[in-house]
Amino acid sequence: MRERIADLLAETRIAGQQPNAYGLLPDIIEILEKIEAELEKETPDPETLIRGARALGRVVTDSYPFSESPLGTRLLELVSDIVAQYK
Repeated sequence: MRERIADLLAETRIAGQQPNAYGLLPDIIEILEKIEAELEKETPDPETLIRGARALGRVVTDSYPFSESPLGTRLLELVSDIVAQYK
């Protein structure tokens, strides 16, 4: 999962440099970084990961067009996977 988050972070950073980028991409990057940091701990806190996943889901779904984009879809799949794994 950590590699997947690293890939999504890289993709999100690139997307943020595009003209007319989704305005909440900096928030998405910040949330992904917090999730990544939690996963790097020896014993990740499931509650912290679930809260991060829920926050990520809210930010992604704030824009329907973004949530339906390829990046938005992959981010929402990550949210679902984190919740399923750490619930």
